[in-house]
Amino acid sequence: MSKQEGHNSDDDEDLDLYEDDYLSVQSIRDSHSDVEESVVVTWKRGRRINTEMVNTTVPPIPREGEDIPIVIDPGEIRISTVLEPENIAPLFSGAEWAGTRVWHAAIRATEYLYDTYGDVFNSQCDTNNFGKKSLVELGCGLGVPGMIASKFMGASPVVLTDQSSITSQLIRNVHSNFPENCEAHQISVLPLDWSRKAVRSLLKETGREKVGFDFVLNCDCVFEPLYGKSWILLIEVIDEFLLINPKCIVLTSMERRNSDGIDLFLEKLRQIGDVDLVHEDIE
Repeated sequence: MSKQEGHNSDDDEDLDLYEDDYLSVQSIRDSHSDVEESVVVTWKRGRRINTEMVNTTVPPIPREGEDIPIVIDPGEIRISTVLEPENIAPLFSGAEWAGTRVWHAAIRATEYLYDTYGDVFNSQCDTNNFGKKSLVELGCGLGVPGMIASKFMGASPVVLTDQSSITSQLIRNVHSNFPENCEAHQISVLPLDWSRKAVRSLLKETGREKVGFDFVLNCDCVFEPLYGKSWILLIEVIDEFLLINPKCIVLTSMERRNSDGIDLFLEKLRQIGDVDLVHEDIE
């Protein structure tokens, strides 16, 4: 079993404007009211395609010692943050509000996933007999990491999950970013309460009750002042996914804040399997 954690010690603000070598995040606001309408995430690393596998492309013959040419197909994900009236009231419970922002922990998880497993996802395009790698994201909020993994890394299928009260917006954003056909991209949105029974129901609904998922991702899902001790349920959910597929990789990305409860969460998490620190931002 493997659970991998990444810490981010940046400030506690959500990302109105952010840019690094991997991506940029920009908040789009109404020019009159200054109310945010959407968030645009531009993935700079693009969709990596081995040009030898593309029939319509005749790549140049590499010189001795050179790598096979790779096509970089950059793109963006545009996510509406405008809520429907029926979704505004639940927003004030706090936890739902957090699910409408792009947080640093989600950015770091996406970048780590690309750096460490990008070749694994991309290998399904070559002849190395790798099967497609599946991914489920827990408490996904806007679903940015899962969408990028599906659209630009080749993860398939990808299942984005969160509380049922905020999935309607998530469904609209998935359909707008995968307009051809969500089934073609093998990405879906499902509500998931954190319980073993709910995990088994999700696996049955997705046809994965015997194989589980290759990757289980959760970003910024542990913060006791906002979520209480729901991390206890998160551990049960993670454990249930591992029972179905002990080889799956669980990537947990968290931002440290005062009284966040993360230390106790990690202590309990280590009781169900190996936990390795794979990345930490140092100020």
